[in-house]
Amino acid sequence: SKQNMRSPKCATCRSFNGVRRSLLLISSLYLYTHASIECNNDDICIEKYREGSRCLHVDNGFNGMTGVCTNPYESGCLRNYLGSDTFPTLRTCNSDDPPDAALQGICTESPSKYDEIRILSQGWESSMFSSWLMQIALSELMGVPTTMETSSAEKKFNFYDPTNAFDYGAEDYDYDALRNALSNKGDCRAVAADNNGNEDDYVSCAHVMPEVWRGQHEAIESAEIDNLIEPAVGTGGVAKFSWYVPKYTATEDPSLLTHFGLTANGPDGQAIRRKLAETFLRPVRWKDYCENFTPDYCEEGDEVALRAPETEEEEMQYFLSGSFYGKFNATAENDCDANPETCTGHIINVECTWTTYVIPQAHHLNIPVSSSGPDVAGGYPHLRIVEIIDAAVYNKADFLLYWFTPDAKVQSYIGTDAEFQRVLLPPPTQKCADARLTEEQRCSADPMNWIGDVDGSCDAEAFSLRKLIVSDLYERTYAVDAASRSPAYDFVKGICIDDLQLDEMFTHWLSRGVDPQSYDARDAVCQWAAENLDVLKKFVPHGFPRSNRFAENELQFYTYVAMGVGGLAALLVCLSWCATLFHRKKDVMLSSQVGFLLMLLCGLLFVSVGAILYAFQPTTTICISRQWFVVLGFSLQLIPLFVKVAYINSMFQTTDRTNELMVGPLRLYGTTGVFFCLNIIFLIVWTLVDPPVKKTEETLMDELNPEGGFYVDIDYVCASESSSWMNATYIYQLAIIFGAMTIALQNRSIVLDFNEGRKLAFVTTSHFLFILLQVLSWIFRDHFSATFVAISMSLLLSTDTIAIVIVYFFTKIRDVNKPAKAQEAEFTGRLSWKSGMDSFTGNRKRRGSDSKRRGSGRSLSSAGSSTRFPRRRSSGRSVSSVSSDHDIHALPMMFPGSSQQKKGDSKLHWAAASCRTLYESDEDTSNKRQRPNGPDLLITPGSNDNEVELVAGLPPLSIEEENSDFNCLDAPPSGQNSYHNSSIKIAKVSESLIAKMGEAFKDDYDYGKNFK
Repeated sequence: SKQNMRSPKCATCRSFNGVRRSLLLISSLYLYTHASIECNNDDICIEKYREGSRCLHVDNGFNGMTGVCTNPYESGCLRNYLGSDTFPTLRTCNSDDPPDAALQGICTESPSKYDEIRILSQGWESSMFSSWLMQIALSELMGVPTTMETSSAEKKFNFYDPTNAFDYGAEDYDYDALRNALSNKGDCRAVAADNNGNEDDYVSCAHVMPEVWRGQHEAIESAEIDNLIEPAVGTGGVAKFSWYVPKYTATEDPSLLTHFGLTANGPDGQAIRRKLAETFLRPVRWKDYCENFTPDYCEEGDEVALRAPETEEEEMQYFLSGSFYGKFNATAENDCDANPETCTGHIINVECTWTTYVIPQAHHLNIPVSSSGPDVAGGYPHLRIVEIIDAAVYNKADFLLYWFTPDAKVQSYIGTDAEFQRVLLPPPTQKCADARLTEEQRCSADPMNWIGDVDGSCDAEAFSLRKLIVSDLYERTYAVDAASRSPAYDFVKGICIDDLQLDEMFTHWLSRGVDPQSYDARDAVCQWAAENLDVLKKFVPHGFPRSNRFAENELQFYTYVAMGVGGLAALLVCLSWCATLFHRKKDVMLSSQVGFLLMLLCGLLFVSVGAILYAFQPTTTICISRQWFVVLGFSLQLIPLFVKVAYINSMFQTTDRTNELMVGPLRLYGTTGVFFCLNIIFLIVWTLVDPPVKKTEETLMDELNPEGGFYVDIDYVCASESSSWMNATYIYQLAIIFGAMTIALQNRSIVLDFNEGRKLAFVTTSHFLFILLQVLSWIFRDHFSATFVAISMSLLLSTDTIAIVIVYFFTKIRDVNKPAKAQEAEFTGRLSWKSGMDSFTGNRKRRGSDSKRRGSGRSLSSAGSSTRFPRRRSSGRSVSSVSSDHDIHALPMMFPGSSQQKKGDSKLHWAAASCRTLYESDEDTSNKRQRPNGPDLLITPGSNDNEVELVAGLPPLSIEEENSDFNCLDAPPSGQNSYHNSSIKIAKVSESLIAKMGEAFKDDYDYGKNFK
């Protein structure tokens, strides 16, 4: 009679069930999980859902179109719920979005290009809602792309899914998803992209398993040992499995609320067994009902099954609102007449992989109940248990359930007559907990293994829920620079949602009753997130969310300055080029070799262009061009410089000093050409193998943004994958310029035409210092923004170029154009040596003290314009008659080569005497020599190591002395005008010296203005 009263065929019950049917619709969440409100215009969607939903017409699969309401939270929960004024930011796009989602305005790309995080949804509501909260916070508060993993190609659970998909995960504990994430170095996007949509070939991938229950203890330990996961951490929730009966059952028979009323012991044991067997009947599947309880397999339909099942999935169902309302039946297992010692009532048990202790509890407590599900130990899948509960509540059938909290199903019946009532079992102890069955025992094929020890038959203890994070997520997160580091790891690990907070979401979800299969759950989670935003923000790592700003904006003025200075440097180089070509036949240019000057200018122009490129916004083309111009520019500067200063030094270090101080073409152009070609080869290899390309550089600032996070200054930098290319470039340049500078500094006091020695020393020193500053900028580049470093490089290159142009080239141009009066005061000469000079010994007597004649000891300065003494008028005087009688004053000067003279060498003199008489009077025509075109002054080392002596006199004579007479010089080698390489200028010629020289040689020279 009790069973008949609870049959839906009873009129009273039918009325009661009709009232409850709307409530029970929200509990059937597992099949129509893509259901959306049908519509024909947007207004319906806005009314049923909220602003932002629109009516989308889709193919209904029956050659027609159906309008369905879309997800109003597709572009973000917080923006929609709080309003764009309060929360203006769109959510971050993820790999489930269309490729053009950002262009459509659905979402924005991750501003910091964070790696995507993939979270397992699992198969129950507490885990699913927790994973949605993570997705909302990561996608909308921190800019991290986040997706859901359902372990199936066909199931979807993305919070932002436009169709409001709400699929339960295909697997509860998908450890393979974590393994796949680990084996693919965290790139679940790539794994998802390789899936072809085939369910059989589907490969899951996830970084986080949001909720793990106590029954996974052994699996967790194994995963930690295998380094699959890092140590599990708490979720904030506390879970507990218990036995439950509905309130209406407990009200009718309160003895069912304690194990004392369920135990079939003592004289009433058999009665208790029969009571349980008759109270707790077994559920009937849809297919079984149509086969066993209807004559036509439900073709006509009845109040239980309105139609026959149409799919294999429907055949397995115990309840489907609007189609099959379920039935409970007494089977042979419930028949105590036929089986008085073994008959049992039915308990709805979970699968053996869950944390279930039902079998050992029922056995050792002698409670005659058992589960009849398809699992090896009689348990039911989660989905089927929910259907059985819905069928029982709908039919108001008694049921005994092994279930858990927190859970939406428990929450959904609070306040109703079906509210779950916990059954009291023996309290848990540590001894009992230690004696629990393992999963291997629970799922064993041998039923004897299901029983376990009596010590393990107490009630299930409450335990902290834990979450699992793949082991390499921490390492991959913290391997990234702080400015680019994702907050995902710290947030996922730290977030805690407790049972009461989950219950709030469940309550809102189940009370809304508009579209429980899809939208209502989203609305519940979104509402809780928006109204508890301060709670979520507590778990956002310090310094987040980050706000990007472009560093170049703050340095825009200096960028323009760098461009201007670079342009000025290029202009000055071009002007110097034109002037050098125009004056290429002047002594000031010839003395420095025009080819050398043009190569130097070409290199300076290349570097100037490189300096301008450093001031521009990087692109791949600009990045490559920078290095080509700068490297080749320095090659055209440094190699000729090194060759020239090395050659000058080598000439002054040898005893054969008759050579010209003009570098030969083969040495100058050949050496430069070889190194230039090697540089081109290096640049080609660099460009092909690892070219410098535009890359984004992020610098974390301490300045807070309006959201409470830190600013990240975004900059663009040119960089190759390896820094070895730049290192090699700077090492090469430093080595060349350091060698050139060292030699040039040794040569700086060598008396060359137009101050050439000092100027070359300045050029090499300037290059070295500026290249050194570039190297320091490169070494410490990580301490400054990329734009600042690029501007610094540009200014260093430009300034170096401008300094060299002004000091080296502009002074040459000045000397070329100097007025004649300014040249008259300059006393210059040319260097000359003849082989065998070191063997010369002089016996000339000199009147007066040498020290008095030497004056103040001033040193020779360098370059100046060349001025020659006027040629004497022929006097017919012999060489010897002039060379021994005149009072010749000596002017001491610095001379670097003099230090090589040996102690005791006779000093050599600057001397001049007329050879015209000798040329003209020599009657032996075979010995008659052509008068050479020499300078009017000859330089020799003085008696002291750092001095030379200057003797003003008549046109050239030999610096070899034989029998106290001077011999005239032979004609210079063919093709040369003189024996001398370059000019020098006397620092100061005293009036007294000029006067004495004039008095001494008044018969031979027309002294006066020209002489001075």
